[in-house]
Amino acid sequence: MPEASAPASPIAAKVEARRIDVFVDRQYGGALTSPLGTCLVAWIMSGSVGWEPALIWLVLINVVEMLILLVAHRHRDAQDRQAAMRHTMPRMTVLSLVIGIAWGSSVWFLGHGTDFHSYLLIFVILMGVAGVCQMLFSPDRVSMIAFYAGLLLLPALHGLTSSPRFGIEIAAGLSVAFVLLVQYSLLAGRQLVADFETNARLESALMQLSES
Repeated sequence: MPEASAPASPIAAKVEARRIDVFVDRQYGGALTSPLGTCLVAWIMSGSVGWEPALIWLVLINVVEMLILLVAHRHRDAQDRQAAMRHTMPRMTVLSLVIGIAWGSSVWFLGHGTDFHSYLLIFVILMGVAGVCQMLFSPDRVSMIAFYAGLLLLPALHGLTSSPRFGIEIAAGLSVAFVLLVQYSLLAGRQLVADFETNARLESALMQLSES
């Protein structure tokens, strides 16, 4: 019979719990402030294709943000922390992918007749969102990669298939941005976990000293 996996050490368990709590807290804060960006995108979109497609996109993306707020709120209020961690992270990973796709789909709502100026403005906002979200998603690498795939690779596909101008250049730039943002987000995530581990070891050492 295969041997049972060894239980996580108290320090590892504390680090993992802290990592998840920080990730959920950052997602909660990001969802609260996201309407600043989504309303700006919808406003630019409305100038090119009218308010109806813009409002459809705005409603859809904000529904996803509301789901993120709901999952994060339930995690914060959960009495059973272990059960909360087991349920929260799979849901957050799925929502990270969906919210990334929601952001990335904005260029697809513009249509073929969109002026290139509005098209580029949307890309500027998406890159700003990508930069801000490096901090939000760095604690969890799976959610981070899922988010950036939707946010950047979906518009890259649009650049190759539907861009009015410079499609190949846009797709290449977004692909490079995806690789770099994932790389630096992974680095930030490792540094964050290392800080949590250092703090957990210090707390454990202080507790042992106080008990001796």
